[in-house]
Amino acid sequence: MHCSTTTSGKPRQCRTPTRRATRFTSAIVLLVLLVTDPLVRAQTGHSTDFNLSRLAEAVKAISQGDLPAAESLLKSVLAASPSDADALNLLGF
Repeated sequence: MHCSTTTSGKPRQCRTPTRRATRFTSAIVLLVLLVTDPLVRAQTGHSTDFNLSRLAEAVKAISQGDLPAAESLLKSVLAASPSDADALNLLGF
C-alpha cells in the first residue's frame, strides 16, 4: 500500500489495490448479470409459465379428488423440469 502526501503536508486517503480490484470485479459481475438475465428469462419463460399452469391444474384436480389426473399433470411438469420442488412435493416425494 502506498500513501502519499499533498503539497501542504497532509496525508491523502490511502487506497489499497485489492479494494480497487474488488470494485472492478463487482462491476464486471453486475454487467454480466444485467446482460445475461434477460436472455435467460427469454429462454426459460415459456416453460415456467407452462409449469405454473400445470401445477395450478394439478392442485385443482387434487382438491376435487381426481388423483390420477393430478399425478399425470405433475409428471408432465417433472418431465420438463425434473427438480421442480412444488411438483415433487405434491407427488409426495
